[in-house]
Amino acid sequence: MIEELVYLGLTSFLVLTIPILRKIYFSEERGVSITSERKGRYDFFDYLRGLAIIAVIVIHIGDSFYVEQSGNQVFIKLINNISRFAVPFFFISSGILLVRGNSLRQFFLNKTTRTFLPYFLITIMVGVYYNAGVLEIIRGFFAGKASLPYYFMAILLQFYLIYPFLVKYSKKKYFLHITFLITIIALFIEASWSFYGIPLFPRYLFLFAYGISQKDRFLSNSFSLGLKGKSFWIIVVLYYLFSSIYFQAYLYNVRIFYAIALFNLLFLLKDTLKNIPSYSFFCYLGRNSLWIYLIHYFIIQLIYPIAKQVSDNFYLQYLYFIVVGVPVSILLSLGFKLIYTLIVKTVKINPVK
Repeated sequence: MIEELVYLGLTSFLVLTIPILRKIYFSEERGVSITSERKGRYDFFDYLRGLAIIAVIVIHIGDSFYVEQSGNQVFIKLINNISRFAVPFFFISSGILLVRGNSLRQFFLNKTTRTFLPYFLITIMVGVYYNAGVLEIIRGFFAGKASLPYYFMAILLQFYLIYPFLVKYSKKKYFLHITFLITIIALFIEASWSFYGIPLFPRYLFLFAYGISQKDRFLSNSFSLGLKGKSFWIIVVLYYLFSSIYFQAYLYNVRIFYAIALFNLLFLLKDTLKNIPSYSFFCYLGRNSLWIYLIHYFIIQLIYPIAKQVSDNFYLQYLYFIVVGVPVSILLSLGFKLIYTLIVKTVKINPVK
């Protein structure tokens, strides 16, 4: 906790008290406005989600070693901390891409069928496997208790519920400043992290609010950063990496400086990244990131004991875990998605009477 106090406290103080840093961090120059009703996928967001879902798998692979305190802990912590942009990227992207539309009912219906129905079905499967009761399964859905990573789904559900309220005030002058302060305060008040076992959103609020507020900037074809902006974001990333190495702490998913800095810098490199051969592959992963997120952790748990038997050398174990764990997690997750899609199509074609 002391590492977080030093890193977050110092960075927050500088951003809030130095005008030029405050202006860059809160992106007060909004850029070119576009309509929020534009349709179609934005493939670069798929690419970012693809990077994020691979980072999620890498985090959980390292976490297997970290929990048992085996292997090179400094190495594990470094890889973990570098990868901690993952969950923030999902929250920021969700804030940018969500569109309320004219019908609030249709908005919630779409999110239920596309996101939370698969999550609910997986929660039921896990509950049945562990002989959980109906009430326990329902509680597991809202609390994200079926599997360790599912706290994210509980937070995402809360964000979708408050999205109409947030978007209503997102253009107000101090919207980002207020959500930032709420997030910082929540980070240091552990009582705000959960309520009767249900994880709460305040610690992650700024990430989601940032996406909502900066929708126009990131969806504009004229996204750019001035020299001061580029320098600031690069320094933020370097400072985060230096702090991670210096403190040797095992950091978690609330990275409100590092993730936002990396998000902006990757957007700056968008045209270059689109020319890399692996771009389409990561876009594909991004489009399927929900199912990979829902399934991968169980696969990682199954592969870990096998990886430990490969060699006594930690680096060979880790390499095997990455080389096998990542593709197997992706392939089996896509298999679950295919089965789900076929069932949904069958139900639609042949509805039960």
